[in-house]
Amino acid sequence: ERVRFLGFRRNVLDYIAHLDVLLMPSLHEGLPYVLLEAMALGRPVLASGVGGLAEVLEDEESGLLCAVGDVAGLRQALRRVMAEPDLRAKLGQGALLAQRQHYTLDRMGEAYLNFYGEVRPQ
Repeated sequence: ERVRFLGFRRNVLDYIAHLDVLLMPSLHEGLPYVLLEAMALGRPVLASGVGGLAEVLEDEESGLLCAVGDVAGLRQALRRVMAEPDLRAKLGQGALLAQRQHYTLDRMGEAYLNFYGEVRPQ
């Protein structure tokens, strides 16, 4: 009765906008859209320090990172962020700022073009 699997939703931003925190206890991860969407909405993120999560989030600034598989660490981080509204606000603002500085469509498209321009054979 605590978890509902809703399946695909076109209005996912409506759901993310109502979150207190996004929890991503991944064992492995690329760069998930849900992370960037939550950041764009200023939602704080708790995540495993793995893959794209660890590359994008700065611990204690734009999210809280825990070791992969560290259930006790995730539980402690979740309790902490829920007990400290100022921390939630700080992480949410840090996430929003990081998303706007590095992960907009324009910024990411520009980075891809620059990368492929550098590796293109002459």
